[in-house]
Amino acid sequence: MAVALASGLVALTLGIGALSASAPSLTALAGASLRPPICREQAGGSGSGLWSRTMGASGRSVCDLLARAQGRLEQAPDRAFELAEQARAGLPGQAAPLVVQARALVRKGEWARADRLFSQALTAKDPPFGDAAALRELALTTAIAGRRDEAMALYRKLIPRADSRHDPSFRRVVVLEAASLLGASGPDGAREAAAYLSEARRGERCPGLDDLTSALLALELERLGDAEQARVVARELPGPWGLERFLSQADQQRLERVVLPDDKAPSVPVAPVFRARSPLFLDGELHAVLALAAAERDPGSLRTHLEAYLLGPAAAGPWASFARGKLAASRGGRR
Repeated sequence: MAVALASGLVALTLGIGALSASAPSLTALAGASLRPPICREQAGGSGSGLWSRTMGASGRSVCDLLARAQGRLEQAPDRAFELAEQARAGLPGQAAPLVVQARALVRKGEWARADRLFSQALTAKDPPFGDAAALRELALTTAIAGRRDEAMALYRKLIPRADSRHDPSFRRVVVLEAASLLGASGPDGAREAAAYLSEARRGERCPGLDDLTSALLALELERLGDAEQARVVARELPGPWGLERFLSQADQQRLERVVLPDDKAPSVPVAPVFRARSPLFLDGELHAVLALAAAERDPGSLRTHLEAYLLGPAAAGPWASFARGKLAASRGGRR
């Protein structure tokens, strides 16, 4: 069931055919349109084709609404959602307006609603537009909904095709998110994550993300038992302080629960905050990264981030004992 759904989600986002467990592999994303097929026909200028016979001027207006919604996603997600809702009325049963609405909700941190809209799009008449950025957001939404295996499958498909956006930062963000998700899954995932990260380090430099790439690679190497190579990579880092810029609101809240008295610590969980240009780590993985970066420079920060890491879902995950062991060692063997 999970494999079939993951294949269906890939087909949905990239427009590669009918939904089924045996859907074909992802096609190249380069040159993929941001519009559903009916709007692409209209843009091509065929005045006597299916477009004119079925939709006419009202159809052109609907596609204009959809294009305007797409353009407002970053700066005005509420308005983008409203415009896509209007487009849905003129494109009944089609997926593209649903996908735009889901992406608008992602930017508002309304992950559960976004997941429902992506799921509705699975039953739509048409495959939606193919777009690497939309696939990244679908993968994130799927992961936050708890369907981690499906999300990892989506990232595996996306990584080789992330260059379609001709944006090195986007590709690196995708690799970092995928690696954090894979690494959190256990030793097999950590090995795969280390391979992705090692390749990224050998490739084109990406200012602003290179330090996080090295820190996450060092973490995966340490988890895999290659402590010496992990130290070699970690020595490139000046410490944890610069990496703290990647902390999400949820991460900050965990830290506050560690350092503040119980009566002042926040108790209501916050949703992860999506940033188009910055990776979003799940399960508090960034705390584990920061703990590693602090290991030889700031023992207090090491302990704080390990405690924060163990406050999240990772406390029941495959690396919990590893983190508890590091925390005990930092306290001189005291649990």
